[in-house]
Parts: sequence; C-alpha cells; structure tokens
Amino acid sequence: AAVNGGDPWSGPFDVPLDLDQVFSLAAAFITSCPDSNAKLPVKAFPVLSFSPETPYPGDSVQLSYDSSSGKKEYFAIFTGLTTIFVPISDNKKVTIPSDVVGTIYGVVTTSNEKVTDDNTVAGPIIMIFPDDI
Repeated sequence: AAVNGGDPWSGPFDVPLDLDQVFSLAAAFITSCPDSNAKLPVKAFPVLSFSPETPYPGDSVQLSYDSSSGKKEYFAIFTGLTTIFVPISDNKKVTIPSDVVGTIYGVVTTSNEKVTDDNTVAGPIIMIFPDDI
C-alpha cells in the first residue's frame, strides 16, 4: 500500500468483521484440512461477486450470488464503523455510494437495519477505493 502511495497499515476506524465473515473470505484459499482436525465452529457464507469486477464509487454493479431467501434483500456496505444499506433491485443490481473510500466490505442481507449471521445471504466481498480517485 505504501509503495502505491496508500496508508501502509490499518487504522482505528477499520471495518470489524465477525468470525463467519472472516472465514468466508478465507474459505476460498482453504483446499483441505486433515480429518484429524476438530470441526471449526464457523460457517462460510455463499460467494458474492459483481460485475464489473473493479467498480468505482457511484458505479452501478450487477451482483451475482445464490439466494432462496424469498425476502427483500439489501447490499450492506461496511465502511469504517458505519454500515450503509442499499436496496437490491429485482435483477440484482445496486449502485455503490459515491462517497465511500478505503477498504470496505459488502454482504447481501435480508435486513436494512443490522447485519447478523442469521440474515446474511452471501458475502462478504472486498472493495478497495483509494481516496484519490
């Protein structure tokens, strides 16, 4: 990050993720575990991706995820210590808010008030928006 002119380490307002969210991000890199290992007390959420793969703040993106929730869904964006809820259209499109910067995360949820493991549908996905774009 510092080589590219960014902040070289984390700060006090970085996004806190819960254990299942972190495991969901790491699960893509885990190929196998020995059978002798104890079962981990975590679950991986379904994968969330979008197109274009590298959006900018203000862009409209097409989300891709498996869902059978049957409920209204929202794209929850974790930025700093704040969560922004954006309604997902029927064709799974959302617009990224134009004022987000830094490393942020997004999940699909069935709540527009609070994200929990019980109402998370897919994700998280990582988005990195430099403050000089």
